[in-house]
Formats: sequence, C-alpha cells, structure tokens
Amino acid sequence: MSLESYDDDMEATVTAADPKDGDYLFEVVSFAYRDQGGGIFEFKSKIVTDCPYFGYENKRTYFLTKKEGDERVPNEDARKQVVAVLKSLGFDVDNWTKANNRPWSKEFEKAAVAVVGLKFKGKLKRNEQYVNVYVGARDAASDGRPEKLGSKEMDEAMTANKDPWD
Repeated sequence: MSLESYDDDMEATVTAADPKDGDYLFEVVSFAYRDQGGGIFEFKSKIVTDCPYFGYENKRTYFLTKKEGDERVPNEDARKQVVAVLKSLGFDVDNWTKANNRPWSKEFEKAAVAVVGLKFKGKLKRNEQYVNVYVGARDAASDGRPEKLGSKEMDEAMTANKDPWD
C-alpha cells in the first residue's frame, strides 16, 4: 500500500506550538531573576493537561523598570504581578521583609528553587502578538507539595539534593 492511499484518511493535527485559548493545568518550569535592563523576572510554565497541547511551554517576562523619557523608573505594576503570582502559588510573600529577617532578595532565591514543579490552574489567552498565561489557583493535590510555602519549606527545597517532597 502506498503512502498516498492514506491521504484522505489523515486529518490535520494541532501542534503544541498553536495552543487555543482556554483553562489548563500548568507546571512551573522556572522563575528566574536577571539583572538586565533594570531587572527582569522570567516565569516559564508548561501545559500538563492531557490534551493536544501537552508540553507547550510559555515564558512570561516581567520588566521591573520602564522607560520614562531618558530614564528607567520602577515598574510597580510588574512588581505587583510578580508578587501576585508567587502568592497564588502558595508562597508567604507578605513575610519577605527585612523586619522578619527574610529580605525579598534572599527569599526569592529560595522560592526560585521551590517553585519548580508546582502545578496551577491557569488561563491561556492569545492576542495578535502574544500567548499569555494567567496564573490561577495552585493545584497542590496534583503536585504533592505543601499547600503553603514558608521559610521552612523553602529551606528544605534549598538543601535537598532531590525533590524534598518525594
């Protein structure tokens, strides 16, 4: 039988590179800070819902400064979005203060390790230029991690040679 004999039976398939708008279960791939252009947070996640888009990765970039005239100034909206994502994932971000002996800079380093593998329900939304993922509720039941991630849990993640929650 020739390959051409299958032509009428084969239907187009959607690739992972072409996800549709919708609600999906995501897994965090990474959340990193880069000291570039005034500071950038990059949040990477992938779809883990059993669907044609399984494994599709998305990167969301938060620019912590913005240009006003010839100067770069703090981008408060981006900072608030980063905090909201971390809170949605279960981190006790409100306690990341110098007064609590848990400065933001040190706690984020720990969170960047602990966040990998966390699962969350999110919404994927396309526009003409971008595919955005909006972080919804954490799905602690599916990732097997503690629901709330405070100092103790992040310290465990930092010192473990493997997933501390296995």
